[in-house]
Amino acid sequence: MRRAEFYDSFNFNWETLDIMASGTSSLDAKNYLSNFKTREEALNFLEGYGYNLDDPIQNAEMFGNFQEAIQFIKKYFLKEGNPDGLDLTVPNVFYSITDVAELLLIATGNSENEITVEDSYWASILLKVMHTILHLDKDLRYRYFSTIQTQIFDRFYKYLVREGDDLFLETEDKKVRIPLVDFETKSKKTRESIIIKLLHKKENVAEELFDRIGIRFITFKKVDCLRVLKILDQNYTITVNNIKPSRSQNSLIDLECFKKDYLKIVKESMKGQLSEEDF
Repeated sequence: MRRAEFYDSFNFNWETLDIMASGTSSLDAKNYLSNFKTREEALNFLEGYGYNLDDPIQNAEMFGNFQEAIQFIKKYFLKEGNPDGLDLTVPNVFYSITDVAELLLIATGNSENEITVEDSYWASILLKVMHTILHLDKDLRYRYFSTIQTQIFDRFYKYLVREGDDLFLETEDKKVRIPLVDFETKSKKTRESIIIKLLHKKENVAEELFDRIGIRFITFKKVDCLRVLKILDQNYTITVNNIKPSRSQNSLIDLECFKKDYLKIVKESMKGQLSEEDF
């Protein structure tokens, strides 16, 4: 039966649609790429992705990224670089590639060279690792991490006061001082650890990597944790408007129970029956 001419306009790549319209992660898809039939189509895709392989500099960058992806997989995921890795080897066909467009054709099974289904799977894996590396390298926050980190940490350091072995969080007017067990900052993650974490995340974008810069206030009392938050808010060290609800988690204090008990204690204190220490 002859296929109708309009059929191609209704021939969908279901994995691509799942990524675009159903919340599926591209990392979880077997092959979400268009069905590239020619090198020209592969080059058009790469140009839309942001790389013109006719430009020697961009071509070299993309090819270097391809080489890094191979070495990264070997080092962290395969037994030859990691004793706990998979007992697999990168197929030889990938060591002879000199054109990244060929990688796309292998991934979609349309290479002019003799390839296997396994080669197509490997090509898809390499492309996903390449995308993750490229995405990280283009993230401005990674390039200027040290400057950003200094600017953020300085907002907190200005309220820390140390007297001998004692550490306090103190307001500028010195009217409120909260004793701290410790104040900790998170060191910068290595490039490799960020790539691995991104590869494990459904939201495979650097914008969603939240723990590159971290701080920790350790207080002697649970209630002081809330007082710390109050100071950070009132002094605009943190901006409540910028807090993402899904990232605001609390496993330390049951706020609903605390609110109820708090009202009772406030009433008692207003009667003059509680000292600040007892409160």
